[in-house]
Amino acid sequence: MLLTPMVPRDLGTIILKCLNKDRFKRYESARELAADIGRWQKGDPEHAEDVNSPRCFAQKVLNRYATQYERTTSH
Repeated sequence: MLLTPMVPRDLGTIILKCLNKDRFKRYESARELAADIGRWQKGDPEHAEDVNSPRCFAQKVLNRYATQYERTTSH
């Protein structure tokens, strides 16, 4: 997901990780965020996972079906 064409994709991934609604998917500390930004500045791959990656997509699908299953079995 691109924030805007002016924001590089890797930096956008870092920003989106900061803004994630699920606190467990955000950076655990400012130090972890600073390390990813430092890697981005050096051109190294960051640890933040691209929200469009196959792994993230699979996790979203699994979460959606798990939630639907919980709704149908809770009655």
